[in-house]
Amino acid sequence: MIKKEPEIEEFIDTLENSHIYKDIRSKYEEITDGGKNRKSEHDEIVIRYGCEKYNLTTEELDRIFIDTKLKISEFQLMRKNKVKE
Repeated sequence: MIKKEPEIEEFIDTLENSHIYKDIRSKYEEITDGGKNRKSEHDEIVIRYGCEKYNLTTEELDRIFIDTKLKISEFQLMRKNKVKE
């Protein structure tokens, strides 16, 4: 299991489609044993799972995941900059 920071998890919860992002992330962690046994076919499995479960295209699912990761990165950068002040 990958350690998750509570503050980041709370931030994710404020984002649109957070439930999809967290579900996809959880599915990925499940099939890769927390990222330890990652194989290229796991990406396809998770994408197919998300598209079917949420009735999304691959592009829509990618956009949700990319947008969420970008917002998380911005949030982390903001936190880091606050610590420096």
